[in-house]
Amino acid sequence: MSLFAAIMVAFTAVMTIVTSFALAGKGGVETANWLSGDGVKLLGETYGNVLLSTICFGALGMILGLLFRSPITAISIGVLWSLILEAILGAAIRSTLQWLPAQNMGNIAEGGSTTLSYSHSILLSLAYLGVGLAVVGFLFKRRDVAN
Repeated sequence: MSLFAAIMVAFTAVMTIVTSFALAGKGGVETANWLSGDGVKLLGETYGNVLLSTICFGALGMILGLLFRSPITAISIGVLWSLILEAILGAAIRSTLQWLPAQNMGNIAEGGSTTLSYSHSILLSLAYLGVGLAVVGFLFKRRDVAN
């Protein structure tokens, strides 16, 4: 899974860079700093952050798939929770945003924010994934394989 994620994130990064250079002239955006040492360093950091976030979301999807044993249920619940319920909960109770799994996994891709630190997001995401893996590991071991 990690190799596939690395390839897809790299492909997406290359396509984004090519598109950005192609459209920068029309938008009047200066590109001289993009290929400087700092620009390349920032690109590498961003690639690593997006890759880590992608792996976290993939692991969450794997946990949901093992938990529900149904692809459509796992996808539906994952999308419903990540895109809809977390947004509603975060809008209704602002203080919950720092504890929601998809918010923290998305914050990893951004490299942290002013309201949510990078280290908090990594530690909390690892905690969520660790608990999830422990639960599905326990359930997987106790389930009837033929069921």
